[in-house]
Amino acid sequence: MKAIPAKPRDILCEVLRGVIELLPDAGLRLVPSRPMLRWGSVDFSAEIAFNGNKWNRLGDRIEYQLVASISAKGLKVWRKAQPFMVAMARESASGLFAAKAFPDPERPDEYFSWELSGANAALQERMAQVVEDQILPWLRACEDPANYPELELILPFALDFIELALMQGRRDVALSVAEHAIAKMQAERELWAKQRGVPLQPLPNVDMPLADLLRWKDDIRNLKGLIAMHKLEVKWPS
Repeated sequence: MKAIPAKPRDILCEVLRGVIELLPDAGLRLVPSRPMLRWGSVDFSAEIAFNGNKWNRLGDRIEYQLVASISAKGLKVWRKAQPFMVAMARESASGLFAAKAFPDPERPDEYFSWELSGANAALQERMAQVVEDQILPWLRACEDPANYPELELILPFALDFIELALMQGRRDVALSVAEHAIAKMQAERELWAKQRGVPLQPLPNVDMPLADLLRWKDDIRNLKGLIAMHKLEVKWPS
């Protein structure tokens, strides 16, 4: 009787069990039903998920992108308690405030890839190294308000870090994050204009293509609204 090939999910769970065995003191837990890893501390919880390549099929190999996300346990309560004082209207407020993709060091396309014949030791070691050297330090940095302005935040997540700092009573950190977000936004605007050889336009730039304009309008409106709602004394660019 011909053997039934293992499903990609089963292979992934086998890989993740190997990662946990390589990092016994990391506090990682396997959730085989999804599958993913969970990590947490007293005030924070994180998921290390594996987004599959849409071309994954039973065959020679499978590919997954490794993505970490982190939530603050008190942030969901804080957001629900003041729904009109948060950056974006949320029908179901959550405590999520950051997410980041982590590539395979040996693959520039950001996917971990392995043979469907089974989990191999080299892949497990590479994945464990990324978890230990990159993901866990990033998650721990997200726990300390002093690190928030320096976490290379893209604008939508900067809004979440401002709210997280406000929840923690750290208006100084919220102000610093807002200033960094504005500086990053301004640098992106200047680069956009320079690459196209056009003068820098007032916010929002109506000369932008529709896709860029829609993204900018949402980011700008939400950031500006959050700053105004909480009376953060930030200089707004022209």
